[in-house]
Amino acid sequence: MLLRLLSISLPVLLLAFVLPNDENRYPKDFFAAPVSGQLRLSGTFGELRPDHFHSGIDIKGGLGVPIYAAGDGEVYCIKINPGGYGSVMYIRHPNGYTTLYAHLSGFSPELARFIEEKQYAAQLFTVELYPEPGQFPVKKGQLVAKMGNTGHSFGPHLHFEIRETATDRSINPLLFGLQVIDNTPPRVHELKLYQLGENQQLAETRRVPLLIKNGQYGVTGDTLKVKTKQVGLAIKAYDHMDGVNNWNGIYTIELFVDDRRVYQFATEKLDFTETRYINAHVDYEERVSRNSYFHRCFLLPGNALSMYEQVQESGKIVIADKQVRKINIAIKDVAGNTARTQFWLKLDTALVTAAARQYNYLLPYNQPSVINSNDIKLQFPEGTFYEDCYMQYSVVPERSANVFSKVHTLHHTRVPVHRFYTMALKPVNLPDSLRGKAFVAYCNSNGKVTNYGGKWQPDGLLKAEVRTLGEFCIKVDTVPPTITPERFSPVLSKVSSVSFRIRDNFGAAGTVAGLNYRAEIDGQWVLMDYDQKYDRITYRFTPRVVPGSHVFHLEVWDGMGNKRVWDKNFTR
Repeated sequence: MLLRLLSISLPVLLLAFVLPNDENRYPKDFFAAPVSGQLRLSGTFGELRPDHFHSGIDIKGGLGVPIYAAGDGEVYCIKINPGGYGSVMYIRHPNGYTTLYAHLSGFSPELARFIEEKQYAAQLFTVELYPEPGQFPVKKGQLVAKMGNTGHSFGPHLHFEIRETATDRSINPLLFGLQVIDNTPPRVHELKLYQLGENQQLAETRRVPLLIKNGQYGVTGDTLKVKTKQVGLAIKAYDHMDGVNNWNGIYTIELFVDDRRVYQFATEKLDFTETRYINAHVDYEERVSRNSYFHRCFLLPGNALSMYEQVQESGKIVIADKQVRKINIAIKDVAGNTARTQFWLKLDTALVTAAARQYNYLLPYNQPSVINSNDIKLQFPEGTFYEDCYMQYSVVPERSANVFSKVHTLHHTRVPVHRFYTMALKPVNLPDSLRGKAFVAYCNSNGKVTNYGGKWQPDGLLKAEVRTLGEFCIKVDTVPPTITPERFSPVLSKVSSVSFRIRDNFGAAGTVAGLNYRAEIDGQWVLMDYDQKYDRITYRFTPRVVPGSHVFHLEVWDGMGNKRVWDKNFTR
């Protein structure tokens, strides 16, 4: 028993000793785990995700597992959404922090009544509620909710965050004394080498497999020969914890050149206004082309992320003739477990230069840019890109059905876009009767069409705000959404719920609203839960529907105003 207790407490002791001084300022004894039993994590703070850093920890569990208040406080906000966090609750605490509990399947009885009353009053499933101060006080360890799978979640778990109330910045919850057994170091899977020419132009990249020997990672032969005098590095690494098989995010990366630290990245805290800078932090092309996540250990010029410290020369490494540079990379988790990589760099005898760029427009990352022609107008604000974009542009007439403009190809989707930019397209052969159904369409390489909306301008162009590069044109949408009964029959006396799948022909992005719906029984609005990831809406019968004959009425409409109506009689 003594050995078992020591093995459980050891990671906590390690955590207390390895944290730098600025991280020890977080209270270690105020918050308790929001679930009972040993914490097991399927996701860690700061993990690399599409277009964002993970802003909390994901706690493993099952549907309906009790969720407890992590500390004394009061319920500040409750949001119910079909996507994102799904059903989420915020508790404010007197110590200046707010805890967040997301993807919930249910709430305590008093909170559930409060939410349903507000939903029926607004006749909406999606609500954002702020109880009166003191209306719902909670004590540490009090049951407040149930674990679920609502929103953008693909398995029951609790997404848990701790935020600074004053700034709304999210802080790594594992810095607050939550006990997670972790004696396992991160694993380093691969290295990527970026050989940079003049003006930081990329001359060549190389993916380098890593070997492990005597507990340390390295490269074959211990030395890499490079073909340019300046290089950047990226690393693919994941953390692993005791008792779980998940590949989680790491905590810190440090890069040393000749034993001098030139780069440090840490997932201590996250400013939500910066989270999209992840597309500058990772190798974006690797992410979109291969779903492979590399941490860059050097900075792109337009990367304003504040999760770096002590970065020298933007993390780039200069190698002179006949010079050999020693490289060390240390990757840690919050418990202090460390994976170390060591190798050397030297110049090859044959150097390379970057090939001449082929482009139509140069768009500086730190200046606004404008492109105007008869068929398209583009306005890029400062900071749209993370580095200068040497844009290739092409345009072709389109003869396909339901395309009412030329087709414009802006560079390619392997270049990330940080800010929305303005696109205005000239229509071609668009009937006046369809102007109200026209939208700026983005078409990806798989043929999927996304509706970015648009407003008609005095010059006759259709203008929208978009946030990607690729292929664009004007399309129209006159097709109403589909309604497919999933669980419905004329006799519903022995079932507790009915459900439908609702789908649209185009995706929605930017300011375009997704699907909306309204359900009624005998002319009275009823609450239907919407699970966006499954395209499913569900009504759960309540005593409001008495035994007898009834009429179920459902309307579903899209962002272009196309509506589908479905009516059926049933007996309860």
